[in-house]
Amino acid sequence: QQEATASAVLYLVLGEGPIARARETPGLVELGGFKPRDAAGMQRSAELRVEIERLLTDGGQGDRIALLDAYYGQAQLLFNEPAPPPGVLELLAEYIDLRQPAVMFSAQPGTPVLPL
Repeated sequence: QQEATASAVLYLVLGEGPIARARETPGLVELGGFKPRDAAGMQRSAELRVEIERLLTDGGQGDRIALLDAYYGQAQLLFNEPAPPPGVLELLAEYIDLRQPAVMFSAQPGTPVLPL
């Protein structure tokens, strides 16, 4: 359906950073969400994130860190050139397995929503 004729636009937002930014975006209404990790999973995810960022930075690919939070960004790290530095793929697989929280938001059609 075209946005102009819809009664609302739904946004599925994944990851803690993008969810926090969505919560601060005027016009977005939080509908509900899912947090698949327990405290230990959250801690391990944070540790993996730090290590992945370090390996990317040390490998001269610090500009690719933002892909961790982008839609399809993790797939881009896996499949696009240049290949990530050694060790990143193994850590990324574990990071992905831990899953990120997801929250659904709605907005009125035409509401400006920046990339989260």
